[in-house]
Amino acid sequence: MNRVAGTFGYVAHKYVGKLTTKVDVFSRGVVLMELLTGLMVLDKDIPKEKRYLVEWFWLAGSLVL
Repeated sequence: MNRVAGTFGYVAHKYVGKLTTKVDVFSRGVVLMELLTGLMVLDKDIPKEKRYLVEWFWLAGSLVL
Protein backbone atom coordinates (compact mmCIF):
# COMPACT_ATOMS: atom_id res chain seq x y z
CA MET A 1 0.00 0.00 0.00
CA ASN A 2 1.29 3.45 -0.89
CA ARG A 3 0.94 6.42 1.40
CA VAL A 4 0.38 9.83 -0.12
CA ALA A 5 1.97 12.78 1.65
CA GLY A 6 1.88 16.45 0.84
CA THR A 7 3.16 19.78 1.98
CA PHE A 8 0.79 21.77 4.18
CA GLY A 9 -0.94 24.38 2.10
CA TYR A 10 -0.61 22.55 -1.19
CA VAL A 11 -2.99 19.70 -0.36
CA ALA A 12 -6.66 20.33 0.45
CA HIS A 13 -7.51 19.15 3.97
CA LYS A 14 -10.30 16.87 2.78
CA TYR A 15 -7.97 15.06 0.34
CA VAL A 16 -5.04 14.35 2.67
CA GLY A 17 -4.00 10.75 2.17
CA LYS A 18 -6.08 10.31 -1.00
CA LEU A 19 -4.63 10.22 -4.49
CA THR A 20 -7.04 11.80 -6.96
CA THR A 21 -6.88 14.29 -9.81
CA LYS A 22 -8.57 16.79 -7.49
CA VAL A 23 -5.40 16.88 -5.40
CA ASP A 24 -3.33 17.79 -8.46
CA VAL A 25 -5.76 20.49 -9.55
CA PHE A 26 -5.85 22.01 -6.05
CA SER A 27 -2.07 22.08 -5.65
CA ARG A 28 -1.55 23.59 -9.09
CA GLY A 29 -4.12 26.24 -8.23
CA VAL A 30 -2.16 27.08 -5.09
CA VAL A 31 1.03 27.46 -7.11
CA LEU A 32 -0.84 29.74 -9.52
CA MET A 33 -2.05 31.86 -6.58
CA GLU A 34 1.55 32.17 -5.38
CA LEU A 35 2.72 33.26 -8.83
CA LEU A 36 -0.07 35.82 -9.20
CA THR A 37 0.35 37.39 -5.77
CA GLY A 38 4.05 36.92 -5.07
CA LEU A 39 3.09 35.58 -1.63
CA MET A 40 3.99 32.24 -0.05
CA VAL A 41 1.32 29.63 0.66
CA LEU A 42 2.06 29.94 4.39
CA ASP A 43 3.71 33.02 5.86
CA LYS A 44 3.93 33.23 9.65
CA ASP A 45 5.31 36.79 9.49
CA ILE A 46 2.06 38.41 8.33
CA PRO A 47 -1.25 38.95 10.20
CA LYS A 48 -3.23 35.83 11.02
CA GLU A 49 -6.14 36.63 8.68
CA LYS A 50 -3.77 36.69 5.68
CA ARG A 51 -1.39 33.94 6.83
CA TYR A 52 -2.80 31.09 4.71
CA LEU A 53 -2.95 32.07 1.05
CA VAL A 54 -5.80 29.69 0.13
CA GLU A 55 -8.05 30.95 2.96
CA TRP A 56 -7.24 34.55 2.04
CA PHE A 57 -8.25 33.90 -1.59
CA TRP A 58 -11.40 32.10 -0.46
CA LEU A 59 -12.49 34.99 1.76
CA ALA A 60 -11.60 37.62 -0.85
CA GLY A 61 -13.59 35.73 -3.49
CA SER A 62 -16.67 35.42 -1.30
CA LEU A 63 -16.57 39.18 -0.62
CA VAL A 64 -16.52 39.93 -4.36
CA LEU A 65 -19.42 37.59 -5.16
